[in-house]
Amino acid sequence: MKNVKKASVFAVSLALVFSVAVSVNAKNENSEDNPSVEKRELAALQAEDHRNAVADVVLELKEVAGKDENIGEEVREVAKAQEDSSNDSADAIEKVENRNGFVTFLFGTDYKNIGILRSEIVTTENSIDRLTKARNRATSAEVKIDLDVQIEALQAEKAELENFVETNEDKFSILGWLVKLLN
Repeated sequence: MKNVKKASVFAVSLALVFSVAVSVNAKNENSEDNPSVEKRELAALQAEDHRNAVADVVLELKEVAGKDENIGEEVREVAKAQEDSSNDSADAIEKVENRNGFVTFLFGTDYKNIGILRSEIVTTENSIDRLTKARNRATSAEVKIDLDVQIEALQAEKAELENFVETNEDKFSILGWLVKLLN
């Protein structure tokens, strides 16, 4: 009898939480100044800023690769890896930012895309390490300076990605703990 009572209290509580969440979500979607459009635009801008910043680094790295034959191939490989990584990162940023507020409230953040961003952060760390080693092997002072500038730019982008992940990974949710257990 106690188990039936507990189960019914749990079911009523769960139904109440869902109904409140649905009404809050409906209110947000029906408001006159729909923030979801602004949110999508902001997400697209943030993703595009990341793409552009990394694209600038990639262009500079390709130029540097042509200046020093000793490290040229290594720098070109890093540039290619960063180019691929920036597209994946930008797509993941957009998906995390554009996730429905109700879904986030219920299940938590988009852990799949947060994982992709963590992977891209590691890729960027590896690229920074490779560029630092290449810088130490460079023969020209000009190339060393150019590499230092690009290393700093990659470190700044990595810090922005880390900040984004940190901000989005711990959003409040009702069933987020369950989703984390299942992932």
